[in-house]
Amino acid sequence: MIELIRQVPDQIEGSFRLEIPGIEPKGGRIYICGMGGSAASGDIIRALAPETPIEVVRDYSLPAFLGPNDAVVAVSYSGNTEETLSAYREAVNKGAAALVIASGGKLLEAAKRDGVPWVAIPGGLPPRCALGWLMSPLLLALARAGAVPSRLEDDLRTAPDFLRGQLPSLEGPHSPTLDLANKFYNRLPFIYASTRFYPVAFRWCAQLNENAKSIAHSAALPEMDHNEVSGIVNPKAFVGEVWAVFLRFPEDYERTSARADITAELIRDSVMGITHLKPEGSCTLHRVLWTLIFGDMVSYYLALAYKVDPFAIPRIDILKERLGKI
Repeated sequence: MIELIRQVPDQIEGSFRLEIPGIEPKGGRIYICGMGGSAASGDIIRALAPETPIEVVRDYSLPAFLGPNDAVVAVSYSGNTEETLSAYREAVNKGAAALVIASGGKLLEAAKRDGVPWVAIPGGLPPRCALGWLMSPLLLALARAGAVPSRLEDDLRTAPDFLRGQLPSLEGPHSPTLDLANKFYNRLPFIYASTRFYPVAFRWCAQLNENAKSIAHSAALPEMDHNEVSGIVNPKAFVGEVWAVFLRFPEDYERTSARADITAELIRDSVMGITHLKPEGSCTLHRVLWTLIFGDMVSYYLALAYKVDPFAIPRIDILKERLGKI
């Protein structure tokens, strides 16, 4: 698993060598359809381009208000995700402008058959370990269509060298990722971020779930200050095992940042401990990628601590098998 985490810079770099078809921008919303690791790519781009009307669809169907100027991007690493296949078929039936990103499977076959532009990415990885292959072509397609700022393509181009320079400090016996994994061990990880960067916190939880087989929770500020902050009291035996992480991006709204400080103070006596994580990087995209890789490393080390296989996801496999019989 750690080898695959190290490959994220290579995946990003390799995406620039792919043939990226255009997607016709009409000024409407962009719906990115996907599940799990595939949907994470859309979440991340939405955080990077808050001025773009991007909606991430994690479901079998598209919103009823899909309009004639909207575009749909179907992202499925395997190409066989049933929810994404269903949403893609709906988009085609409604005549929406569409783009497909997949490594193969039924989705890529359908795009070729329907004459829909497609990007074929390398396969053979767990989808949650293919973030570079999933996110980068999507970002490049949108940037080249003028749907997101062109500077994001420039930032993506410099990301591999930045990440390679950072990776040595994010692994090993004295790394902050191992230290945080040790804090999470036999405890309850709670991950907090601002609304804009909540997708990063959600991704951390998903990686902890799948890689470390650990329960984890995430929430967004300022919303949590209107409800959850009151509940971090009982049951005391449960709350007392919480290790809270606040992801602190410099782009956060000033009052949201102040809320994070105050919230941490308010819950400090109830939880086991608190970590404030400030990302490295000279631009938003670099900081987001750095934080994602940090979380991946934590999930890997926590898997080692629990002595579980970070690749195995037996419950998800069984669930898919049983659904296939219905």
